[in-house]
Amino acid sequence: MNLANLLHTLCQSRAAWNVPPVATTTKDPRVLATLAALLALKEELTRKLLPEFFLPFTLEVSIGRGKPVKVPWLCILGPEQKVQEGFYVAVSIEPNGHGLVAGIMKSATHPPEVLLSTQKRTPLPENALDVDSPTYRFNDAFHNPQEFFTETLDSEAFLAHLRESLRLYTELLTEDQPEPIYRRKGRKPSPIKPATRVNEPSTLYQTSTDALSNLVPAFRAACATAGLIYTEERLTAFFAALLAKPFVILAGLSGSGKTRLAQALARWLGAPYALVAVGPDWTSRDPLLGYPDALDPSRYITTPTLELLHSANQQPEVPHFLILDELNLSPIERYGADLLSAMESGEAIFLGGVPPETLPWPRNLFLIGTVNLDETTHPLSPKVLDRASVLTFDGSSLAALLENPTPVRPERLAGQGNVWGAALLSPRAGGKWQETATLIRLSETLAAHDFGFGLRTATEILRFCAAYDQLIPPPSEGQGRGLDTALCLKILPRLHGSQRRLAPALDALLTLAEAENWPQTATALRTLQARLLRDGFGGYTFE
Repeated sequence: MNLANLLHTLCQSRAAWNVPPVATTTKDPRVLATLAALLALKEELTRKLLPEFFLPFTLEVSIGRGKPVKVPWLCILGPEQKVQEGFYVAVSIEPNGHGLVAGIMKSATHPPEVLLSTQKRTPLPENALDVDSPTYRFNDAFHNPQEFFTETLDSEAFLAHLRESLRLYTELLTEDQPEPIYRRKGRKPSPIKPATRVNEPSTLYQTSTDALSNLVPAFRAACATAGLIYTEERLTAFFAALLAKPFVILAGLSGSGKTRLAQALARWLGAPYALVAVGPDWTSRDPLLGYPDALDPSRYITTPTLELLHSANQQPEVPHFLILDELNLSPIERYGADLLSAMESGEAIFLGGVPPETLPWPRNLFLIGTVNLDETTHPLSPKVLDRASVLTFDGSSLAALLENPTPVRPERLAGQGNVWGAALLSPRAGGKWQETATLIRLSETLAAHDFGFGLRTATEILRFCAAYDQLIPPPSEGQGRGLDTALCLKILPRLHGSQRRLAPALDALLTLAEAENWPQTATALRTLQARLLRDGFGGYTFE
């Protein structure tokens, strides 16, 4: 039975309870038929939805509590959440079989102390679905309720809403400060075993038949419908950086849309992701990769990051995104050294425990960090800048946004770009010979002033150039601008020092930029020179 038929059967079986004599007990055959339909829906959602998420969700079903039984439901619960005292993604069936309501829901029995706003639905609007029970007011317990009426029930829209609800639910479980919601109330987090995944051929991640040059316009248009405005140049640089190497740092003014961009990409692709807020006290890898239980080394205390890594290894054809928010609140070398090393070497990460465990580095994992530079953060070290592409955000689009303010609706992105997932995992090409020759001249110019770069940086710049040209539809003025953009992302962030040391390097680099017609690089270098002259000490600023 497909999902559409299953949902109709579920609503029809609930309506049958009302035929005299009215069903009042859990032993009534009509109630048991509804329970069977709920269990079938549980199996279907376990197969279709759970493999996309890194947290070990569990599903529970019930035909309702009390006498008479009234409201059958299905709940998807995160770690340490309970139906009686938690919050979860819920599907409740309307008592007359007119449809169902789905969304994130607080427990109506013992509401949790979480910052979760709910939408009041009492009194109900005319023709709304009423899912209240005789005892509890379920209508008012939903955070993002969406109604699905039986006569117009669309199974794909139902799945899309559940998928978006699970993404929001995951964020609520993992983002809350000062610690995740599911670790509140003084509880010690229990060890979470990696969830069992269903590794079936997925229709979610088909390969797009469109040229790669259509990727940026498609994503930009989707972002616009969700109220997110990004320039084509910035998105082209962002995708080229990801295609060159799956480690990108988004830097710039606070509130300029860095984290939103990373989330929007994952949601648009329908890809699993974890948004991890880095803490200022992260001095070891434990908050990121977990640790063996000190009292029982055979048990391992896990984290959302570790669960995402497990999921990426089990679904190698699906892109996964690890988003480190405020990456430099602590030095990344302290808490993320294992990740950086594994990304470069390809070696497995040693987790420890009894028996000792290792975790292979998944090649389908994209690491995106966001940074601000102020008195509360740490500067990015040269070895981190050498490994990443740094894309800078500024307030240049502020006027356009204020002239035409649009509410941000990220749920509109859910899964729209799923056919592009395979494109991000495609083999990365090398650069053209003329770019290679130009890069050698650049290296010689910088090496003369002790700012030279190695083979890794050169290789990644060439990959960036090749990806950039593929993303620009020919003929276009943007063709051939890849190297200019790559220098702003890979070379300029590494330049810093006193006026005596830095000024000669900037002069030589500006001369080369003007000779090679690199307008972005030349503009950035002139800005650097002005700041260096003003302050006597300078470097590339991420704002």
